[in-house]
Amino acid sequence: MTFYLVCGSDGGNAIWTQAAKDGHELGNHTMHHCYNSATPNCAWGSFTGPDAEIDDCNAHIKSAFGVTPYTMAAPYGDGAWAIPASGRFLLNRGIYDDAIAPTAGDPFRVSCHLSNLNEPAEDIPATGSTPVIKGFNSVTDDVRSKGTWRTILVHSVDSALDSGYNPVKLTEMVKAMTYTKSLGDVWADTVLNVGAYWRAQKAVLASPPVTAGTDKTYSWTLPEHFPPGHHLRVKVTGGKVSQCGSELPWDAHGYYEINLDAGSLTVSP
Repeated sequence: MTFYLVCGSDGGNAIWTQAAKDGHELGNHTMHHCYNSATPNCAWGSFTGPDAEIDDCNAHIKSAFGVTPYTMAAPYGDGAWAIPASGRFLLNRGIYDDAIAPTAGDPFRVSCHLSNLNEPAEDIPATGSTPVIKGFNSVTDDVRSKGTWRTILVHSVDSALDSGYNPVKLTEMVKAMTYTKSLGDVWADTVLNVGAYWRAQKAVLASPPVTAGTDKTYSWTLPEHFPPGHHLRVKVTGGKVSQCGSELPWDAHGYYEINLDAGSLTVSP
């Protein structure tokens, strides 16, 4: 999961250190959760300007929890945060609800499904005049059938513990994740891991080959603020694939896994 922290209110809670150790992502939700406008309307504290709101939160996450934020969530989904985010992060999550296709979408207005109040995992059938209540599993089924990416935004968990916006039950979140994992062919991960793959895929696809004899070399430039150590699965029509002078093993599922940090790959007969 990805947890977006409002740094002016989290109090340096040690639970986020443990969350990062467990493989979750800690992202930037600014210092005081304000609109980036002439009337900022902050949820906590006072607006210190777009640069300070982001940079001070980054500094806090690094010093308190020992991790570097690579993604941001715009407070209130305000589109005015996209420009300051683009100079600091790989991705910025927006608020509008739409699915992202593999080669489409704006990395600084990443869409999401904003959970409804007490949204269930499974659909609740219609009863009388009450229509069907759609659940999280419907979102999973939709992206699975279309081959798209959709971030699920849960703003608050359990109304008895959290008086925030549209709380949902933790038990329903666990049910939804259990269902998603049970399908076996749906990838559920942090915004950073899925988003890095998505952005890298577009970068590699935009790489024209350079031919030297019978070899073709594809070179790419990764986006700014791209994290190290990520990989991409690629397919070729024949031959062998190598990076840095070493041939890559072919996976029986039908792909090569390439190292994005290498910046190039060569396809030979």
